[in-house]
This record gives sequence, structure tokens and C-alpha cells, in this order.
Amino acid sequence: MAVIIGKGKSWAWWLAGFLCALVFGARAGAAEEGPRAVALYGIRPGPGGVDAPAVNPEQQKKAEGLVAEYLAPVAAAEPTPEAKAAIEKLVKDLGSNDAKTRDEASAAVVKHGPAALAQLRAALGSKDLEVAERSKAAIAAIETAARAPKLDELKKLGFVGQNVVRQKWNEANQAVAAAEAAAADAEKAGKADEAEKSRAEAKAGRERAAALSGLLRQVGPGLPGMQAKYGVMIRPME
Repeated sequence: MAVIIGKGKSWAWWLAGFLCALVFGARAGAAEEGPRAVALYGIRPGPGGVDAPAVNPEQQKKAEGLVAEYLAPVAAAEPTPEAKAAIEKLVKDLGSNDAKTRDEASAAVVKHGPAALAQLRAALGSKDLEVAERSKAAIAAIETAARAPKLDELKKLGFVGQNVVRQKWNEANQAVAAAEAAAADAEKAGKADEAEKSRAEAKAGRERAAALSGLLRQVGPGLPGMQAKYGVMIRPME
């Protein structure tokens, strides 16, 4: 191809032919070696790419347990009577007319950790949108802090942890597709109750897939030994 394109008189055509030779030549070399790894976004590394490391069964089991624990709802702790009264006041202050009071209450209620979750979750239904939104943000901060140790352990497992999260994400997406198809079939058959049940399953599946996608972004980037040539992040073949 480089020769054909290079027959043109313009140096620009010659340069285009040279670049084509480089690109297609590298791709051919990668094909001859075999698809050992696939770069993110569909880019394949050239010859000499990184092999997927061997999976240790114990690490695999540990990673699966950590993912399950990470996705499980964070349990609310029982506050002491004094803490309960303090949390109640802080939740009320989330809707204060004073911006400084609202901000201080948001920061203070998070410090109570899981002990504040029950009252914050109840506040999600508040008619005061400020209280509802700040309660939602506080819950997210508390849950993130509670899950941090699991995330750290998962990161320590490197490729194994990343791969387990990706597998669970794929399974969640497949479950969503199956539930949506079941809902459509039930709808056509006039089975409203079954269709509604399948739609609920699809919704739950999408939420799980979204949570796994977020987790994958946290455990995926920067794993040691998982960069292909030219600095492209790679992952094992599915």
C-alpha cells in the first residue's frame, strides 16, 4: 500500500504511504502473535504486549467477597440517646435559613458516621428540598467512608480485583437485558404483573451495574504491570 500511494509525485502522498505501512504493518504483527490482550477502548497492543497474570483461586474468592460486601447496603448503627438528639438537631439545621449553619450541620452530621444513617435516610422524604438534598449528600459521604476499607483491600488484589469487578459488571448488564426482554414479552402476552416484576428487576440491575461501573473506575486505573506498549492501559480478553 505504501508503494502504491507513494507513486504520487507529492511528498505528502509519499508520507501518507509511509504512515500506512507503519500502522498496518504493526497491526499485522499483532495478529500473527495472537490476541493476548485488548486495550481499553478497543486499542490492541503490538507484539510484546502484557500477558494477563495467573489468577490465584484464594485471591479470586477474596475479591468476590469484597465486591459483595462493598455493594451491600451500609447498615445504620444505633446511636446513643445523646447522639440521637444531636443528630436530630443537625438534620433540622440542614434546612436553616443561615447558609453557615447549614454547611456546619452538613459537616457535623457526617462525623457521626453510620449512627446518623437512620435519621438521614428518613430525612430523604422531607418536603424541604434543602434538607432532602443535604441528607442525600451526607449519606453518600458516610457510606463512602464506611466502604473505604473494602475498596482499599480490593485495590491491593490488583488485576484479580479488577477482573472480578468487571465480571460482575458484565453479569449485571446481562441480567438487565434479560429482565427487559422478559418484561417486553410479558407485556405482549398481556401479563401486566409479570411485566411490572421484570421491569423492577431491570431497574435494580441497572442500579447494580452503575455501582459496579463506579467501582471499576476506582480499582481499574493505574494497576501495576497492566500497560501495553505506547502507554495504553490494557485488560484481558473477555
